[in-house]
Amino acid sequence: MPPKRKNKKKGPKPKKSPGFEFLKPTVPKTITSPNGQVNLESQEACLHLFTMVVCGINWKMRRFQDKDGTSDIQHKLMEVLVKYTNWPKPFKIALSVVQRDIATLQKLLSYPPNPPENVSKALLETQGSLEMISTQKYYEICNEYTLAPYDPCVSESTVWETQLYLITGWMMMFLQSEWRANEQVCEKLCEAMMDRVPESEKMNHVKKFEKMVGSLKRHNKPCVPGKPNSLPLPTTPITRLGPNEELIMEGSEAAFHTCTLLLCGINWKRISENVDELEYYNFKNTLYEIVMKYLEPGVANPVKYHEVVKNLLPLQKGEWYKSLPKEDLNETLLEHLDSFDEIPAQKLREMCRKFGIQEPLEPPSDSGNYFVWDARKHLLKSWFGLLFYDQPLFREVLNVAIQNRSPCVSFFF
Repeated sequence: MPPKRKNKKKGPKPKKSPGFEFLKPTVPKTITSPNGQVNLESQEACLHLFTMVVCGINWKMRRFQDKDGTSDIQHKLMEVLVKYTNWPKPFKIALSVVQRDIATLQKLLSYPPNPPENVSKALLETQGSLEMISTQKYYEICNEYTLAPYDPCVSESTVWETQLYLITGWMMMFLQSEWRANEQVCEKLCEAMMDRVPESEKMNHVKKFEKMVGSLKRHNKPCVPGKPNSLPLPTTPITRLGPNEELIMEGSEAAFHTCTLLLCGINWKRISENVDELEYYNFKNTLYEIVMKYLEPGVANPVKYHEVVKNLLPLQKGEWYKSLPKEDLNETLLEHLDSFDEIPAQKLREMCRKFGIQEPLEPPSDSGNYFVWDARKHLLKSWFGLLFYDQPLFREVLNVAIQNRSPCVSFFF
């Protein structure tokens, strides 16, 4: 009998090349030198630092709460990024150096708590790079962090594409005022972003990316009309946690919130002509006394939110006030529309005539429309002016809170 052949042990099947490696946004693309040191290309160092320091935080809301502190973080971040790019040729930076700079920035007193897991969650790192994310979900994330949304013109995108859109949104928010002063830094960030795109997709995404960051170079508003509200709504108070874990708000915000809920949606001109003057002036004087208490120590003095509600309710629930004809606030202040939608100039004029307030003096855009956020600003100022036209300080303080709900040209937009 012929000898039995021994079965050869099958070795492991060679692994197929995975092709493009989708790194998570918080994972840097590293290069190991012959001596074992882990390095980053300069553009990758910029992107890694930016991602870990900036992403996962609502900087627009932070600026409302701590304007100087946020500006300080921005300037110090740019100093480091400029240092990374201030060489005539591309060079490598040790990962340990970048990690040290990240830790230094995160230890600044004005830097908000932002653990790495928060960044990972905000950038969808718990999901696979090739999973699909609905565009609506992407818009919801933009809304949560007050990012300018990009319209991908599709109902869903891959996770890795959505991650690029989100990081670009944070670039637009945080670097808008720095683009011309430090264009080299911003270009490096863009290069590193494109390095994360597969070659097969690069041509398509170059066009998308140029469209997204084009507004940075032109200093235009990057927001896309018809997308979710990326500005705080008039009836939503801007609050933060105080030392005792209770909600507090700035004095100007407390005054704004009180006046918005009590004054808007009512034709006060008609009311003042047809009601008992004593009731009308009692209401006006009581309201004035309440809001001036919020402003006496200065507009930055925090007020407890529950105190604001406590002071508001007696006027809101009073028999005289409840008897007044009042329109729905959400509809009156256009809260059912996106902040960057447009409304026809004629519609805004009709609303002004309906409520007996001044029609807009500023002409509409070439399209004959006003941005919704601009229309809201006009309506709010007009309502407040009806009752407090002779109080310059009061109007000025309310204007501060109104500006908190408008694009901030000097910093973010």
